[in-house]
Amino acid sequence: MLVSHEPPPALVTPEPQSLLTDEPFELMLENSGGVSIFRCKSQPNLPNGIDVQPSDDGETCVVSGVPRSPEPRNTYTIKAQNQRGRNVGVGIVELELGVELGVAQLEVIGVKARILRSRWSQAASAHHYNLYVSRDQSPYSLLATVNAADELRYDHVVHLPDYLYASYMLETCYDKPGRDCATPSTVEVTRDMLKDAIGLILPAYGHVSAVNQFGSNLALSADGRFLFVGDAADDTRDISMLGILTPANFPPPVTEQSDENSGAIYLYQHDGAGDWNLQYMFKSGSRGVSANAAGTSFSTRVLYMNQYHISYYDKLETGWAHMGYVLHDESSQWSGFGYLHQMSRDGLLLIAGAVRSSSEVQDGEYYGPSLFFYTRADVGENFNLQQRVDVLDGQQIELVTHSAISISDDNKRIVVGYPNLDSYTSGINGVPAETGKSNSGGAFVLFYDQYTQEWYIHTTLSANVLCNNAHFGFSVSISADGTTVAVGAPDQRADSGGINPSEEECGGITTNAGTGYLYAFDEGQGAWQTEVVLKTPNQGPYFNRAFGTSMALIADGSTVIVGARSEVSQVYGISDTFPESPILDYYIGAVFVFKKNGPKNWNYSRLLQVSHLSSCDLVFSCLQ
Repeated sequence: MLVSHEPPPALVTPEPQSLLTDEPFELMLENSGGVSIFRCKSQPNLPNGIDVQPSDDGETCVVSGVPRSPEPRNTYTIKAQNQRGRNVGVGIVELELGVELGVAQLEVIGVKARILRSRWSQAASAHHYNLYVSRDQSPYSLLATVNAADELRYDHVVHLPDYLYASYMLETCYDKPGRDCATPSTVEVTRDMLKDAIGLILPAYGHVSAVNQFGSNLALSADGRFLFVGDAADDTRDISMLGILTPANFPPPVTEQSDENSGAIYLYQHDGAGDWNLQYMFKSGSRGVSANAAGTSFSTRVLYMNQYHISYYDKLETGWAHMGYVLHDESSQWSGFGYLHQMSRDGLLLIAGAVRSSSEVQDGEYYGPSLFFYTRADVGENFNLQQRVDVLDGQQIELVTHSAISISDDNKRIVVGYPNLDSYTSGINGVPAETGKSNSGGAFVLFYDQYTQEWYIHTTLSANVLCNNAHFGFSVSISADGTTVAVGAPDQRADSGGINPSEEECGGITTNAGTGYLYAFDEGQGAWQTEVVLKTPNQGPYFNRAFGTSMALIADGSTVIVGARSEVSQVYGISDTFPESPILDYYIGAVFVFKKNGPKNWNYSRLLQVSHLSSCDLVFSCLQ
């Protein structure tokens, strides 16, 4: 008679196991001994819903099942038996395991341009989920409670840059006795999570902090391929202060060797397939940036040696180069030199604004705002001062804190806005009133006389109705041929909306509604005329819309794009019609498109809503 000499099983001690309620579990115990196992058992009994049985081939024991209730961590002795001749062979191993409540795992992604989407998988036996959010390491606050039977996601409508590095927390909660809410799952928002959000670009490397101002100023090339993004508060140090750096040789992140608020300009290039790629970092300040149409020249304001300069760069055959500074000879007598600066489309004209400081003024000497015109013959050459134009002779303005400028394609006409001007006239070349309106604002159209080769003020523009703090001139734009001008007054009062509405006298509570004005130049008469007055097409009440924060004309002047940084709505995306029932709590911002169908005949065309847009450059990028 043959006798089997099969050795006894030799089970290998497994790693400790953590099980989740109502989720299937299986563990095959490793066996380095004899096989033909016919019995497996545990002492004490495994948690409710879990059992141990021989595998189908008899080579090992399998622990499997669906745990039904939480169990504290415990050690279980597993015995495996096989037939060893007339005797029974036994293999013994200890298994440590525990059962916890099932927990949903949270994921956060950026979708569209103002939505952070939290989503998660269903946790068995869950009754509901609590979603919390924390910004800037503040205590968590409850954002939403979602029933387990509903769609397992939540769209948080936010201004995405404000929520970079925010943290979301998800609690899985139960309705069975003895079950409350499980240990939460947390996620911190990172740049990678926002990469799919429409139109959002974030700093591409480690120079990020709560005080950064990435996106504080922008410039976009005419073809939409090159985007210059300023960060006025960038702290990274570059010894030359003129560094032109690629991502491979960026300076280290903020350290004790940092230069506080030294600023930087980042240049991104669009690859044509939907992605923006960082090409260069220019370590040369960032108090405003302006670029030519080709994206091969740009200027920025720099504080250097306790004086403000306009620094400019050109892309030459050998690569990018710092070409020089624009600095007025009397800069020490000028307050805020370069607070306003604009480069022409061809990169051959550079205009800088300044206001003379009253502390440096002698009796009777001018100290209103002035414009300095610098020209050059070709890109790659230096700019030279052509002319200074005193815009507001006689009005004492200490400092213009905001202004706007736009240049026609032939460099022969410009429009400049001064929203903090105390205007004494209304309309076009209006008759001065006895008293002005504080911060009502004004704009000026300047022409270049090719015979005298000098610039001169051709026309003054003001709102049709002067109101305190209307800020007419906050945004301006001029068409390519210089025959159409757009001016925004984002804080103008209004009690009606639409195209050519009635313009009420200043009063009521409808502050910050905003208005956009368009003017057309009659070449035959040599004069400007009001083309159309625009206000938000949304329903009232009209307060706090800030319609006119940005104004941009396309080249032929037949389309105007108007930004309203605080427009209200419950929708996002692109729409041909405006929603009839906005939610007044959502001051999310919007961009409106109006098109011209004939002389003084304009129609509302399109609504764009993606985020808090307040820059003409962002308006253009939305239309790509």
